[in-house]
Amino acid sequence: MEKQRVGFIGLGLMGAPMAGNILRKGFPLSVYNRTPEKAEQFRRKNVPFYQTPKELAGNCDVIISMVTGPSDVKEVILEEDGAAAGAEKGTIIIDMSTIGPAAAREVEATLAKKGMDFLDAPVTGSTPKAISGELTIFVGGERKVFDCAKNVLSAMGTNVFYIGPSGSGQAIKLVNNLLVGETLVALAEGMLLAQRLGLSMDQVEQFLADVPVVSPYMKMKMPGLVSGRYPLAFSVSNLQKDLKLALTDSHSGAGEFPILEIAEKLYIRGKETGLADEDISTVIELLKKPVSHSNMAGKGKKEYN
Repeated sequence: MEKQRVGFIGLGLMGAPMAGNILRKGFPLSVYNRTPEKAEQFRRKNVPFYQTPKELAGNCDVIISMVTGPSDVKEVILEEDGAAAGAEKGTIIIDMSTIGPAAAREVEATLAKKGMDFLDAPVTGSTPKAISGELTIFVGGERKVFDCAKNVLSAMGTNVFYIGPSGSGQAIKLVNNLLVGETLVALAEGMLLAQRLGLSMDQVEQFLADVPVVSPYMKMKMPGLVSGRYPLAFSVSNLQKDLKLALTDSHSGAGEFPILEIAEKLYIRGKETGLADEDISTVIELLKKPVSHSNMAGKGKKEYN
């Protein structure tokens, strides 16, 4: 069976390795990025690069976007030079960003009027899993469209889950990222409490690593908190954006979300003190002491001890 022609929009920290895995799995690939320099690694492999999403779309069966937030997705898909302006009817457009259920349903409805199919398929696993092709992918949309696109999605992830109608993938992703944000704050507080009580962070890592309350995610993040080195896997800016989306949707029903509100404010503080492009593990630095721009700012700073 002939493989689908794939167009990939967004070659950032996550998008570039995801597109690379699609290419490695033998799918004909075309790419677009708003910053053309980021496409150089694909140009060297003779992957076609297009000047606009519209130009890219005319040569694709499946189009994937991996950008930042709702406005970015609408720009590259729905605007005048967006993918929908150049795609043929029946084209499958998949957004793998985190944009929230409402934005996903809006994009789906607009594309349906043009005769195009849409899936929301946000991912989790951060950069290491994007590189290895082992992402977890949550998919919302029509089941028949999911079935048509599953081979492409499986090129990027080992756990590809169909969740339900349009927006469902985004919904479960927001739940996931709420837990990520809150869990990391709790872990950082635990590490700092240990120090206050005369223990070391190394002792926390050693003696609590296998107790039930410590999750696999906590175990993955512990070494960075202990060493004070935080390799970039998921930025403070992106997590704050996702927590804000979760807060926005939480206002539509009953119930309170006090921990979510506190966590989101903390990551806002991280952005305001120069940590927007740093890994979310730097949240521990915000809890250690009052933050000033002079001692915390600086893109690319990876060690704080």
